[in-house]
Amino acid sequence: MHSAYARVDLLPALPEQLPLIRRYLEQLATDEGVPQARGSDAFLMQTLFGRPPVAVAHLVQAQLVGEVAASFCGLAVHSWKWGTFSGVLDMYVHALVIAPSHRGQGLGKAVIAALFDIACAQGASRLELLTTAGNEAAAAFYDQQGLLEAKHMVVRRRACAGSPGRA
Repeated sequence: MHSAYARVDLLPALPEQLPLIRRYLEQLATDEGVPQARGSDAFLMQTLFGRPPVAVAHLVQAQLVGEVAASFCGLAVHSWKWGTFSGVLDMYVHALVIAPSHRGQGLGKAVIAALFDIACAQGASRLELLTTAGNEAAAAFYDQQGLLEAKHMVVRRRACAGSPGRA
């Protein structure tokens, strides 16, 4: 696929961009069939911009071929996790969303490549993410990017009493 973009950048999100971050998270919730993106603005501020931040948010900015101005068109959120056996950090991607109007033009591929470059530059052993079971389009896309299913792993979880994510 030939990209329609002359330039794609991952820019560190700023606190004043929280409304834009929320819009992308709400889009992701819609895409995943989740009724709404939970988490107050205060929670997002603490998570993304607290000291220390729990996760790192990047806004995706792209410039179309032949255009002068670039525009925001997506969001990527990641954190670092301890590599139990590797002895180094791994990048865990929590969220990757591209605005519907910009999909199918190579942006997702460019964002994954940029995140992988960040992970490797920080000395990580790998980049990991979860996909929704049964989302064959996502599985195929990530397979094409070299993100293969870890068949030896199964996610297990137990919700805390009173947790808004409990279900």
